[in-house]
Amino acid sequence: MRLKRDDIVYVPSSAERYISVLGQVQHPGALQLDDSMTLAKLLSLSGGLTAEAGKNPQIEIVQVSTGKKRTVTLKEILQPGPMDLTLHSGDIVYVPKSGFNNVAYVFDKLSPLVSMFTASALIGH
Repeated sequence: MRLKRDDIVYVPSSAERYISVLGQVQHPGALQLDDSMTLAKLLSLSGGLTAEAGKNPQIEIVQVSTGKKRTVTLKEILQPGPMDLTLHSGDIVYVPKSGFNNVAYVFDKLSPLVSMFTASALIGH
């Protein structure tokens, strides 16, 4: 995340517990973690997922203290009942772009090149 003029950087005290929600969410950033916080609630507090996340994104949880990474789907998070997942202060929740959106991005970037080669092929004949 790049800082811009007039941005405010807040460094919480060690008594405060925060978790970072990043990637394809409406409002990425740090959210205060309490004992009743669930992954679904964290995603909701971050404004929900963007369209680029896709219909059933793979959500990555990085536990900074242990270095472990776990991936869960949105469907797993939204299922009723408890989930075998404990969030800790400093953890990172990352919602990547869906595979379809990554492919669409590549085609979007290649489109001018394809048009240029097509035009040069037509002119050359």
